[in-house]
Parts: sequence; structure tokens; C-alpha cells
Amino acid sequence: MDATRNNLSAAYRGGDGGQYGALLRKWDDQCAVIQKNLQGMVEALNLSMKQHQQTQTSAGEAISRAASASENAAFQQLNPS
Repeated sequence: MDATRNNLSAAYRGGDGGQYGALLRKWDDQCAVIQKNLQGMVEALNLSMKQHQQTQTSAGEAISRAASASENAAFQQLNPS
């Protein structure tokens, strides 16, 4: 963007070149804001995904423990020796 703006400013040297350069500068600033916001969203989504994976892992482990405990309890009831 900077190179294009500088080239146009040098080539046009008039008011329209300056206005076009200002427009490109404004767009560049807006792109920087959008990029920052998108980066924040990516970071939030990555954190959310990590938390979801941890929750899924914990839930899976709890289910496995409960299933094992219930199987053992049922077996003990059927085979009290």
C-alpha cells in the first residue's frame, strides 16, 4: 500500500494524487483495525476450542470411570464370593 501510494503521489503530484494517497492511507488504517479485530477473534476461538477439548476429555474420563464402577458393582452383586 505504501509503495503504491508513494508511486501515485509522485506520478500525479496534483491535488487528485494527494487525495488518492489520503484515501489509500485511510483504507490502510481501516485494514489494520480489521486485521487486529480478526486476530482477536482467532485467539478467542482458539481458546474456546481448547476449553471445549478439555471439557470433552474430562467428560469422557468421567463416563469411563462411571461405567467401570457400575460394571464392577454389578459383577460384585452377581458374584459375591
